[in-house]
Amino acid sequence: MSKLSLGFGLEFADLYARAGLVRLDAAFLAHMGAADDELSARLTAARAVPDDLGERDSALLMVELAPHVDDFVAALFAIEAEVRALAERHDALAPLYGCKRLFVQRRAAKKVAPDGAAAL
Repeated sequence: MSKLSLGFGLEFADLYARAGLVRLDAAFLAHMGAADDELSARLTAARAVPDDLGERDSALLMVELAPHVDDFVAALFAIEAEVRALAERHDALAPLYGCKRLFVQRRAAKKVAPDGAAAL
């Protein structure tokens, strides 16, 4: 039986040990540093003093990190081609999702008076 390996020089057993998870985290931080230096610095700063980051800023940081996490996980499990193909299929439906969003926004706008919308 062959030993299954992950990307970044990791093995599946590393996912079950603290030392392996520390190496996984270091690989992610290196990946982030190469992909987006400014976002990587913001992540490092947020990790250093997590209580200084408000809920809104924390949520925004997670949203900005999400595509990089996707890329990292795809590289970790060597499924980049599959992820890319799935993204292409999703992008093909983007115009439909845009129309749906506009429809819902218009319906919602009709249900709420302007002064009520300002209160939101």
